[in-house]
Amino acid sequence: MAKKSRVSVITILVAASGWIVSLFIGVLELPSKINSFMLEAPKAKQDVVDWLNFDQDYTGHWTSSVEDWVDATEEERALSTVADGPMRMRLRVYGGRVEGEIETEGLKESYIFNNLLLEGSETSEGLTVWAYDYVDGKKRGFAEFRLKLLDEERLPLAMEVVQGGMGLPAQARLYRTSTDISEPIYRQPNMELLKRVIERGKLNRPYNEDQKVD
Repeated sequence: MAKKSRVSVITILVAASGWIVSLFIGVLELPSKINSFMLEAPKAKQDVVDWLNFDQDYTGHWTSSVEDWVDATEEERALSTVADGPMRMRLRVYGGRVEGEIETEGLKESYIFNNLLLEGSETSEGLTVWAYDYVDGKKRGFAEFRLKLLDEERLPLAMEVVQGGMGLPAQARLYRTSTDISEPIYRQPNMELLKRVIERGKLNRPYNEDQKVD
């Protein structure tokens, strides 16, 4: 009996020593874990804040084009081929503020760039958005339009211009192609229009008597 009691005590001591070693290692690792938590905690907090502030319904890339839809209806195709369409938009709706870009076929043909910048605000009825650009270093508005979510699954976003609108469709229906907004709609110059403007400038230049005529 004494022998069995002695073995049990040894077993307990071995087990206890293992627990003590584990505890000691844990104490040694604690500072690094605390540091790791301190580094990761702000990022995790910001992720939560971003998730709460981003409007998940509106944020993303949107398009009115249904060109790749094999089952598009006549009405859907008509909506996507209105004057100055189709169009693409990148919307970032954060804390009630709207930012992004809009690109249309109308802008590609009639403006020096393919897109305009967007800013606006969120209301109880949707988004009020202004399309603008910087002209001679000053912000110039080109259009005001409204965006509203519909109950439709395929084309859930309605767009309607309420003021201005050069190069923009008066109305459109859009569907979201991506929720990733890391890639903007990149600006590209309208080289054909720029060439025409330059040529027109040459034709309208006042005649200089000192110029030689061949």
